[in-house]
Amino acid sequence: MDIRISGTFSNGDDIDAVFVVTPDHWHPLLTILGCQAGKDVYVEKPVCPTVVEGRAMVEAARRYGRIVQVGTQQRSMPVFQKAIKVIRSGRIGKVTTASAWIGVNGVGVGETKAPVPDGLDWDLWLGPAPWSPYSPQRHYGFMGWHDYCRGGQLTNWGVHLMDIVHWGIGEDRPLSVQTVGGSYLTGAGAEDYECIDALFEYKGCTVTWEQRHWNAHANKGYGVKFQVPKGSCLSIAAPLWSNRAHWESRSTSENLNAAGRIRPITTTSSTVFAHARSRLPISNRASVPLSRSCWPGFHSRKKEN
Repeated sequence: MDIRISGTFSNGDDIDAVFVVTPDHWHPLLTILGCQAGKDVYVEKPVCPTVVEGRAMVEAARRYGRIVQVGTQQRSMPVFQKAIKVIRSGRIGKVTTASAWIGVNGVGVGETKAPVPDGLDWDLWLGPAPWSPYSPQRHYGFMGWHDYCRGGQLTNWGVHLMDIVHWGIGEDRPLSVQTVGGSYLTGAGAEDYECIDALFEYKGCTVTWEQRHWNAHANKGYGVKFQVPKGSCLSIAAPLWSNRAHWESRSTSENLNAAGRIRPITTTSSTVFAHARSRLPISNRASVPLSRSCWPGFHSRKKEN
């Protein structure tokens, strides 16, 4: 079904749910349209570029009585489930601090205008974003541009990692946040800082986000770590230059005896894709392309001279 023709999801009686896996700037509009059409929606993280759009999505789900799930995948992976079970059990003690870390924003500086590639509807790709001439940097590095995504790695991997921190400490929002950052070597990563350090305050716990050059803990390039008194900790991390196929959790807790100490837990990337399959009760899946005409007034407009 091509909604560029119909302009709506409502004619798709064979569609039970909409799976939104577009660049971030399309997430709010497609989620709202799906709810309006009576479809449940699975939308990838980050939910939206702005808080205002997020509130509109929540209101649409409530108004039309639809199920909307935001996917961060990792809660469906055994390595995280088992590690969180250990943390929640109290076996390693009370978590008083936690950290999430990764390297710098990797989107380069600069932009080179170029002809629109054959087969690409650039105006359609831009959708609700402001019009801009085509460039490969915007197309393939959209996470570095605030018209399409805001926050760089903080709203990319940060969503995944901070979600696990929230799960572990049993909180869903901080009491306060302090953040500093800058671009100290190669300049800004498109429109985002290279380096960011953030301090989150929660009830009974503080959490840090570390986004730094060559950032690793125990040779793990990104992950989360839960710290408890007496130097004990449990970390869930992946090696440098790897992907989700190499996640591993380890405990250094002295509070676990030889019989109770957790063994390293690993997982494979295939577990990630099982997340979506297990969450969407879709009997008939249909391919639904993006549409710039699906909501009048919400498509790109060429800037006037």
